[in-house]
Amino acid sequence: MPRAAGASARDWIARSFTHVEDVLGDATLTFVRNLVDGTLPARIIGLFESFREHALIPEPFLVVGLIAVIRRVLVITSEFAVGAPSR
Repeated sequence: MPRAAGASARDWIARSFTHVEDVLGDATLTFVRNLVDGTLPARIIGLFESFREHALIPEPFLVVGLIAVIRRVLVITSEFAVGAPSR
């Protein structure tokens, strides 16, 4: 009985490795085909171009940040003015 269990486990492991090799082989072959055909570099370039077209414009964020800093400075100075001890 232990031989049969060991043999079936060995067969299962061998089939699993064969399946993994088939999947990785197909994926590798597809990657190399896309690389040679030029579709992969074209997709990467298209991705970078889409990033460039939809780039964030920093000016609105800078304005909001500047307003927040000025507001915070005014709040802190008013707190010091109210809570200052009279001597």
